[in-house]
Amino acid sequence: TIEIGTAGGLAQFALNVSDGSRNGYEDTTIKLTDDIDCSGIEWTPIGLADPDNMTDTSRMFKGTFNGKGHIISNITYTSGDPVLGAGVFGMNLGTVKHLTVENVNISCTDTNSMAIGGVVGFNMDGDIHDVMLTGDNIITGSAAVGGIAGGSTGKIHDCNVDGTKINVTGD
Repeated sequence: TIEIGTAGGLAQFALNVSDGSRNGYEDTTIKLTDDIDCSGIEWTPIGLADPDNMTDTSRMFKGTFNGKGHIISNITYTSGDPVLGAGVFGMNLGTVKHLTVENVNISCTDTNSMAIGGVVGFNMDGDIHDVMLTGDNIITGSAAVGGIAGGSTGKIHDCNVDGTKINVTGD
């Protein structure tokens, strides 16, 4: 189990998942110990995909992220390059639960980008439950754009979205 209670700790965790060195924290539980305000943090989504090799899941999140009812707020992520999976989490193969996300601005403007969400970009066989997206949120992308998740082949249940503007710039 790993406990995270600061914006710096959360940002470092995101980098650790996305660099592929920890195999997505498979079989690891991450617990928040406090609300986390990410104002001023340069955000990297938790878990990335390699569009040229989707069978390589080492950079995707595969653990259990338990927000324990805490709030992650004020995340901004902007990309003009092609992106596959962007949000607080980019690519999820694990579990995201008991979390509130508020005041996020996720913007991926390249027309080849897809799976852009407020909480999870793409929920690839993962499980998202008891998650709320609230506050002043703006999610912008070209394809597969949504609040809790931009795209999903996994499970999403007992979630709620409030105060979110979703801009779909493509199909």
